[in-house]
Amino acid sequence: YSGNGATGGSTASSSHTYDVAKALTANGFNRTYGVTYNYNGSGAANSTTNVSYGFAGWKRADNGVSYSNGQSVTNLTATNGATVTMNAQWTPKATTLPNATRTGYTFGGWYKEQACTNKVGDAGASYTPSGNVTLYAKWTANNYTVTFKNWDDSTVATKTVSYGGSVTAPNDPSRP
Repeated sequence: YSGNGATGGSTASSSHTYDVAKALTANGFNRTYGVTYNYNGSGAANSTTNVSYGFAGWKRADNGVSYSNGQSVTNLTATNGATVTMNAQWTPKATTLPNATRTGYTFGGWYKEQACTNKVGDAGASYTPSGNVTLYAKWTANNYTVTFKNWDDSTVATKTVSYGGSVTAPNDPSRP
């Protein structure tokens, strides 16, 4: 029995006698991947979700015939002493990508690398991992408009500043 991408567990081999029905060994493999969410500087603690694929049955490596878990079989091969390899078949499972918040920033989704160039999806999207992976949050600083006014409520200057940035005040106004 081959785990075919299993990440843990084991399944004991079994011997079968020609013309005698016998159940295949029940699956003991599992296929679970960890998805770590790196909040990338937001101050939130990183978190990990484990995604476990479902076992879908056994498939013969030599001819592609499928069998259910523990199915009774007769005459897997006519060759005495032959080995038949049964590969585990898996049903991929997905996880829902979480939302992330950060004061002064807009969340731009989850990415495969810290530089945030290969987007996996936005909050609420389904994601099916094919291995252990760390996903990174992308942040864009919010922009704010600062308006400087005179004593008579007339605008002296308007400047845009990103969250956490600073703005230089205009020259002191004069009053007649």
